[in-house]
Amino acid sequence: MGKKVSKTKRLEGVTRRSVCIQGTTEIVFGRYPGHNETNLPPSEKMYLSENGRKELVFPVRNMRAFLAAENSGSCAGMFVGKGYKKLAKFVRAFMRISPASIPILRDDTQIVFNGFDNDGVDEKAGIYVCDWEVPRKDGIPHPGAWPHVRMPWSMEFTVDVLPNNEGVTADLLYTWFVRGGQSIGLGTYRAEYGKFDVVKWEAVDV
Repeated sequence: MGKKVSKTKRLEGVTRRSVCIQGTTEIVFGRYPGHNETNLPPSEKMYLSENGRKELVFPVRNMRAFLAAENSGSCAGMFVGKGYKKLAKFVRAFMRISPASIPILRDDTQIVFNGFDNDGVDEKAGIYVCDWEVPRKDGIPHPGAWPHVRMPWSMEFTVDVLPNNEGVTADLLYTWFVRGGQSIGLGTYRAEYGKFDVVKWEAVDV
């Protein structure tokens, strides 16, 4: 017989934080379809749950990119300086965020997309479509229609830091969330939109 595996839920050495961020500006979405030739309609540029209710979510991969993508637009790129790519890799290796699709809330209830009217507005959900151009690296403006989620909005999720000797700590991530929320933001054209405050960062037993 093989060795019996313990079913304990305790994870040795893991640091866990329960997090809530609260938007300070509207958040804009422009989900990338995989290539530049496809121009999605505004209703498909948001991230929605797959349970048939069309609830707004924010993918964990995008949150990880906000923190530790290997480009100058991430927290690592903006706040670390020379050698930031190495730390960014360690953050991606030793950090976990859950759930995989983070609910976008308003007044503690997940926002549900109901469809746009002829004016490009979902009044009940507090979402509207705005036409403007996103600047690209090649200098050519990218025109489009982008869904804006009105204030207030918030997200609640859990951050785990795995044991490591590479400088990845809960305190480091807290600093990045606070500074990044004020200066970088989430979503599309995040230099102006998608900014937030960290309103909860609480230690949780694992």
